[in-house]
Amino acid sequence: MHCGIPHSDREGLRKLLAEVVHARAGSMGSVLKPMGGPGEGFISFPFKGYAFAVDLPRRSGVEELHARLERITLDRGGRFYAAKDALMSAAGFSRMFPELERFRAVLRRVDPHGRFQSDMSRRLAIRPELG
Repeated sequence: MHCGIPHSDREGLRKLLAEVVHARAGSMGSVLKPMGGPGEGFISFPFKGYAFAVDLPRRSGVEELHARLERITLDRGGRFYAAKDALMSAAGFSRMFPELERFRAVLRRVDPHGRFQSDMSRRLAIRPELG
């Protein structure tokens, strides 16, 4: 799980860390680092905030833990790094990226028949009209 939380929200970071600790799901590969600002893409991950990454073990209960982490992240105005996440919901993805409709408009223009898709794009409903 790789998410971003606004700089001003240290309580959000505390909540994320507490969930991971409570679930005993921490890993040696965990990272917490500042991000300087937004990327230029419509569905770019970075923004002014903190990036928190932790490798969640693939075991019973991890989907529920991930859902709790997604809710906390959404409630705090953060977002997940879609390319590094296998469990993010389509609804969460849609809420995390305010420029998603602009991205979809470009996709409809350059690929009107939806020939270029991936498992991730289908899971996240990036092209819901292809459904």
